[in-house]
Formats: sequence, C-alpha cells, structure tokens
Amino acid sequence: MKTVAITGASGYLGRELAARFEKSGWRVLRLVRRPTGAADEISCDLAALDEAGTDALADALSREKTDALVHCAYDFALVSPAEIERVNVKGSLAVLEAARRANIPRFVFVSSLSAFAGCRSLYGRAKLAVEAACAGRPGTSVVRPGLIYSKRPAGIVGKMRELMSRFPVIPLIGSGRQPHRTTHVDDLGKLIEALASGELSPPGGPIAAACPEPTTFAGVLKVLSRSMGRSVLFVPVPWLLAWLGLKTLELLGLRPGLRSDSVVSLVSTPAADDAAPAPAAYPFRALSVSDFAA
Repeated sequence: MKTVAITGASGYLGRELAARFEKSGWRVLRLVRRPTGAADEISCDLAALDEAGTDALADALSREKTDALVHCAYDFALVSPAEIERVNVKGSLAVLEAARRANIPRFVFVSSLSAFAGCRSLYGRAKLAVEAACAGRPGTSVVRPGLIYSKRPAGIVGKMRELMSRFPVIPLIGSGRQPHRTTHVDDLGKLIEALASGELSPPGGPIAAACPEPTTFAGVLKVLSRSMGRSVLFVPVPWLLAWLGLKTLELLGLRPGLRSDSVVSLVSTPAADDAAPAPAAYPFRALSVSDFAA
C-alpha cells in the first residue's frame, strides 16, 4: 500500500484530498497543526518548523516510509507581509526540506493561479516564492488551481454562498467582469493523485489546474445563486473601497470573513497564463449549477 502525507489535512482542500487518496487505496498521513492523537496524524505547524522541527518532521516521514507528500497548508489568518513570509514561505520551504531529508520521491506543491509574474497579492507572492524553491527539484510538481469549488465549497466561493443564503443583496467587488478560472475539487484531486503516484511526470513548470475557459466573477456568483434557487441582487462596490474597509478592520486586530488580500487577488488577474495546461487526460470541467446539487 502506498503512503501519502498531506499538509493542511484538517482544512477544506486537505480533507478532500485525504478522502480521495483513501478511496483510491492509499494510506494517508495527515500533517496537521494541532494533532488530536490519532494514529494517522503527524504534527506539522508551519510556524514552528525551525531546524529541530524540520528534523523531527523528516524523521517521522522517514519512519512511515512515505511515497509522496502533498503540500497544501497555508495560514490564512496572517495578514502582515513579515508573518506571511515567516510562516507560509519559510514554513513551506521547511516542509520541502523535510521531504528531501526523508527521501520522499514525489512532492506536489499546491500553488494558485493568483501566483504569476507581477502579481500584487501577498498570497500570490508567497506562493511564487515557494514555487521558485520547487523549481528543478527531482520528482517535484507544482499545480496552480483557480477558484476551487465543490458541493460544499469553502474559501471565497463558500463565503459568497454563505452570504447569499442569508441576504437578498450582495456586494459585488469591482465590476464583476474580472476573468477567473474555476477548479472542481474532484478534477484537482485526480491530477494531484496522478502526480503523487508517478502516473504523470512533473512537466518542469507549474500546471494550470483549472478549466481552460475563464468566467467572470459575476458569472461565478450567478451560477451559485441559481444552484441555491435564490434571486440575489448584486451591487457593485469599488474594489479599493472594499479593500480599505477590510484592511482597516485587520489593522484594528479584527478578522472579517473576507481578507483584504483576497480582494487584491480577485481584481488582479494575469494578462497571460504562464503555466502549462493540464494534460488532456486530466480535464477540468466548466462551472455548472449541477456541481452544487445535493
């Protein structure tokens, strides 16, 4: 039985990936910030991976004879550039180093389509920094999903769906015409499993793990509202005003449901895609109302 370790296994994407790997017959090691004592859990706090922590993680992975490591952990609670660098960038580099010390043959880093040359969001820049460290490493793959969704969406898609379930009028950040590519979690899982198993070889650069045809953010929200049978009025709000309001709350020590940096990601999209398309054998579906059906 093959063994895969997944960071961020207690989060939305990590849980989805763990379930997929287990269904396919893999043994899953859940790398989590706060272990509960379960036999399949290993402590992995990005903020605590100093030299000793990296050694301890490498030893644990080596003892478990791990075949692949999928790194999708990211601490979204952090808002300052310095903390994002310390935890999400340096912590990720420590995970990569632990995998190397444990002689894990395949490493899959889950980046984002928000990561591109010239991106303005702190999230995108952090992902790019880790991508740079992954470049050229044998057995290492980088996948860039877009707006991830499923029947039980989380992240920005989940937050907007939650708002729609409660209010008939929803603020639309910016014009709503920003192009975005969407990623169904099942399609992403299939690609990641293929890379982790060695069925698919790393292409030597990032893979755009998303539907090739973009849709507008307003289009995404309309699909969501139709799937819920809701009639929702979308009211455009200048993105800078939304960013300023959220940033002010963050500076006051408050943590609203949507981060100011997420607003930057929503309105900043690349002029051209610099990631390779996913292989034809691993297609990504277009966003559909049926994907949200119970």
